[in-house]
Amino acid sequence: MNISDIEIIKTGDSTWWVRDKAFATFLRSLPSSFASFLAQPQNPSIKKGKKKSLKEIMIDESGEKVYLIKCYRTAKFLGRIKLLFKGSRARHEFKTAREVAERQIPVFLPAAAGEKRRYFLIDESYVVTKKVKGCIDLAKYLLREERVTDTQERRRVIDSLGKLTRKIHDQGILQNDLALNNFLMMEDPSSEPRLFFSDFEKVKLLKVIPDNVRFKGLAKLNRVGNMVSLSERLRFLKAYLCSEPAERKRLHDLLRTIQKETLKALKADGRRKRMTSVYTDRFYRTYRDSTFHGYYRDGYQIEDLLKIIQSWDKGIKGSADREVACRGTSSRLRVRCYHTLYQQDSGAGAWSHAFTLALGTLPVVLPHAFFERTGTGFEYLFLPRVDPGFTLREFLSGSRSDGIAHLSRLLFKAHLFGTFSGTISEETFAFPLVGSKVLPHIAQADSFSFQKEVKPDERERDVSALASLLSSVFEGKGVEEMVREYYRKKRASENVK
Repeated sequence: MNISDIEIIKTGDSTWWVRDKAFATFLRSLPSSFASFLAQPQNPSIKKGKKKSLKEIMIDESGEKVYLIKCYRTAKFLGRIKLLFKGSRARHEFKTAREVAERQIPVFLPAAAGEKRRYFLIDESYVVTKKVKGCIDLAKYLLREERVTDTQERRRVIDSLGKLTRKIHDQGILQNDLALNNFLMMEDPSSEPRLFFSDFEKVKLLKVIPDNVRFKGLAKLNRVGNMVSLSERLRFLKAYLCSEPAERKRLHDLLRTIQKETLKALKADGRRKRMTSVYTDRFYRTYRDSTFHGYYRDGYQIEDLLKIIQSWDKGIKGSADREVACRGTSSRLRVRCYHTLYQQDSGAGAWSHAFTLALGTLPVVLPHAFFERTGTGFEYLFLPRVDPGFTLREFLSGSRSDGIAHLSRLLFKAHLFGTFSGTISEETFAFPLVGSKVLPHIAQADSFSFQKEVKPDERERDVSALASLLSSVFEGKGVEEMVREYYRKKRASENVK
């Protein structure tokens, strides 16, 4: 790595490696330590976790020089000892970014990296990146709730993403958890979209990346739910294959391989109760203090949500409906309290299951907030009350056969994904208005368990439970036969594919 343009600066208990002159001048002008400056009220956290946080700071009064500070904390003594031998995460990220740039990959190089020591051991480390105006990460661009009207621009972006991902792999750059928010786009309507690779925390530099490792990386990038269409995924793969005739023939084989790897990755996420995804990164905020940690959807005031759980009777499990303001209007939420020390179910499991199913393109009611009370085992899940919502009877009253077909196909799709319920009731489903249609959604995601493959007896149990439920709504013969017929037809069509 060329270090001729890097300046080493020592400020109090910190050592810095700086390549940005404006930031170097700022460091020298600080009257106190950098950690003390970061702790000031004008520098709130954008994201905050146990081991790392993200802050935005301004180093001049004009507001032109804005920097993003990623702070890594090493709380445990053993972890600090390990850093003596392998270096801080910030230094690794700073060095890796420069090496990625040397392999002709477009990146925004970090402005600086710093290490704060206590008793000669690394206590905190920092990566500093200058904030670039007109830049947006691809998760925010592609996963907009309002679809982008300029479909030509969206196609060009997906083409560029496929080509850049292929170049990254060809250069031996392995991102262990590839996702849309690892890419930034410079928005300029007058020119072609310019994409940049970002976030080097989990990057490894290799000589060659084997095909099976590439497929796993592409599968992780494919965890985007139904907000990216199948045709857009095919466009990405065509661009990834670089339009070479010999490789284009591999398109369908590659698509099937990535679909299988995506299912594996999503079910692994569900089993280990992964809490974050492109959805949570895009539409939710993270909150952490000494008492609570959790996530809440944009539009809610954190004070309103915390007031509900702070007033909750300690030791009382169960659920209750509450009115909460969201973007200036009243929203009705069903709040569920779990105590994980005494029951198998958990709010974290329900949260993780819902997003795993959504990323697998199943229609599911997504929670609006989740909080855990530190050290107590109490967890609180906020679920939206579907409005306008329909009961099962109202959903089936229009066209009984169409309604039964929709529910049977949804159950088959869940089985194909590798999840089954075993206990289907009226509360299993919700019926929100989507556009001009009422469509069934999974309302109790935590009642569906993940496994490698749904066994025949488990399929039969769910089909029988659904048929029994629908027969109780519509008395008469033929309902069970209709459920089995629609389920069988869907399975037959999937086998043909």
